[in-house]
Amino acid sequence: MNWLKFVNAISMVESSGDSDAVGDNGQAIGAFQMHPEVLIDVGNIYGTHFQDKDRLNSSISAAVCVLYVSWYAKEERIGHKPTEKDYALCWHYGPSFYKIEDCHGYWDKVQKYI
Repeated sequence: MNWLKFVNAISMVESSGDSDAVGDNGQAIGAFQMHPEVLIDVGNIYGTHFQDKDRLNSSISAAVCVLYVSWYAKEERIGHKPTEKDYALCWHYGPSFYKIEDCHGYWDKVQKYI
């Protein structure tokens, strides 16, 4: 797994790499279009103390992304060894991604950048 290529692809799909991007009526911000709940989840899981403003920092957001998808897209949760597709869908759809059909073609978009 090439995490650098992965996070670069995610940021391109989410915001064209714009660390100042704002979406979802102000809820999703930064290059990764991260919602505040992601920071809360990662903090609860790993004991981190990321701040809301960290969503505007692409390097920090990339690390948060990897922590988030690594936790939720585990083999014991999804029933198979996770793939880049699993990680991408986890980022887009959240912890229950493996129960949801990718009706938005999110993986196809990410795959173009990987």
